[in-house]
Amino acid sequence: MAYWKESRDLNQRTARWHGFLQDYWFNIQITPGKNHSAADFLSRHPLADRGMDDNTKITIFTPERFIESKYTIPDHIKGVAPTPPTSAIRLGDIDSWHDTIDQQVVWVQRQHKKTMEEWQRQYQLRSPAQDLHLRSWLKDGKLVVPPDLGLKRKLMHHVHDGYTAGHPGRDETIQKMKQFFWWPDLKTWVEDYVKGCTTCQQGKILTHRTKVPMYKIPTTPDALPFRTVAMDLIIGLPPNSDLDSILTLVDHGCSRAALFLPCASTIMGPKITQLYLEHVYQWFGLPRKMISDRDPRFTLHFA
Repeated sequence: MAYWKESRDLNQRTARWHGFLQDYWFNIQITPGKNHSAADFLSRHPLADRGMDDNTKITIFTPERFIESKYTIPDHIKGVAPTPPTSAIRLGDIDSWHDTIDQQVVWVQRQHKKTMEEWQRQYQLRSPAQDLHLRSWLKDGKLVVPPDLGLKRKLMHHVHDGYTAGHPGRDETIQKMKQFFWWPDLKTWVEDYVKGCTTCQQGKILTHRTKVPMYKIPTTPDALPFRTVAMDLIIGLPPNSDLDSILTLVDHGCSRAALFLPCASTIMGPKITQLYLEHVYQWFGLPRKMISDRDPRFTLHFA
């Protein structure tokens, strides 16, 4: 009992059992060791299972675990699908009457007979009226899928979303769908479906990440030259006498012109103000806005 009354570091399995037992009310009763012996063989039922054959003839995956899908054209062309009752008109009710995807498409075609006849004249489809052995509308040997959103999503579940499909990419999904089915704008519809697939977007590797666009300094249409000036220093250049840097002055409001004035890396605010007075002020006056990555006290001398 002392073991269970003290706090201890448990392994994950024991901690999981502790959490499981917290939901139950129970009393702990101590049984003396002499009374806590193994069950006598004679007290067991003669037909009790001893677990001797628990590892023979084991089926890991039963047949009902697999999706039965049929993608062969000859079977659904010549086969006659069973007729469901008139009350079963939703796609969810089709599963109880048809075993394969092909038969479901044929059944939905019958519900959209008027649309199939219009597509027959517009897209040159083969219809049961033209060939008596046919039981469905075809386009180049492929099943024609009516404009039924539920049916299209069901097809995408088998071709793209299902466990056996594995969420292939856009091109492979379109290729698989075109191999057996057809409807107008199939490529566009499948492409939009794949773009909206949450699983695909979460696992997608972005090889061309979109870069954040550079910030554009706003200007007005009536801006004058050098009213908005960006100032910066280019330092670390090979020295020429006492000059080893360049002061850049760029007009961001009107002309986009730039001035490059030689200076020293030890230049301070008064000297920059003197350079601006000699090369810019006499032509354009003081700027209304000064853009610089320096300390605000650096541009204080322009005031």
